[in-house]
Amino acid sequence: AAGAHGAPERVDVVAQCAPDGPVRAIAIAEEFRVFATLVAHCVAQPDPERSAALTRKYAERFSEDGFVEFFVQWCMEHGEPRRIFELPESCNERVAEHFRSLPDVLWLQLLRMQRYSDAAEQMMRSVEGVAHEDAETLASLAKLSLLAEGNRDNATGDALRSVESLLFVLETQKRLPPPKDEDAAANENGASALSSVDLVRAYTSESALRSEMGSTYAALALEVCVNSKLERSEKQQNDLLRHIWTSILSAEREQMGALHDAWEKGGVPDDELGRSVRSLAVFKAAHSARYLGYSLSGAELAEVAGEIDLESGALAIATHALQAAAS
Repeated sequence: AAGAHGAPERVDVVAQCAPDGPVRAIAIAEEFRVFATLVAHCVAQPDPERSAALTRKYAERFSEDGFVEFFVQWCMEHGEPRRIFELPESCNERVAEHFRSLPDVLWLQLLRMQRYSDAAEQMMRSVEGVAHEDAETLASLAKLSLLAEGNRDNATGDALRSVESLLFVLETQKRLPPPKDEDAAANENGASALSSVDLVRAYTSESALRSEMGSTYAALALEVCVNSKLERSEKQQNDLLRHIWTSILSAEREQMGALHDAWEKGGVPDDELGRSVRSLAVFKAAHSARYLGYSLSGAELAEVAGEIDLESGALAIATHALQAAAS
């Protein structure tokens, strides 16, 4: 067939060449597969039902000639994606195949086909790099899609846990410390969703841990790390945990050292020492870890302390904090 698909400018050419006006123009477009004219004819109908009926008619008639793909592309280019749903169900697989190169919208078609697990997977792939609010919406829809999946097998259960982990990370991101400079403010204004690793690093930055909210940020970093562990290999998870403890001990080394010196000199009563220890980020993180089913052993603490050359007095206070958190 000559001119299959048909360039948009071909619409006027067909109409001009048709001696009997629009009716003859449509007949010529049908004969020569000038899809631009046929799509224009569909969308020009004032009655939505008539428009949908024509779309279904051409989709079924020219299904093997590329009409469906042309129609979908036209809808995307003209800001009319809703019209894609006018296509008959028999075209579902063809539409889904066309959308494989457009993952950001493929999940819509998969939902229409009631392929809920596949739709959830595509939503999760679309989260990266989008605005924080959009990421929350996609993750919430992914969770609903998985809950709607009738077959609750192990794969669905694992996917659901991953989605819930992402939702936790996105919710936790709202509690990030405020930006300290114009560049950070620009990034914050972009409101992009952060990965769990980026979020942990933001919470364990020196400025965050030295702020008034430092102990809270330390606990949140550990929660994010533990709750998102399915995203990483065991080695990557251990490396991230090591990063958290290294950052916390580095940020509080002077404070812990001063506290130990004051206590040794008898300037800090035991009860006041206990209160001071419980206000430390290392205590808050260890206390949070206890309820997450994770703990840092004394040997691991000593290892981390050795990496950053932590003074013995500061290490003694950190050890005391771990013991207090475990009691």
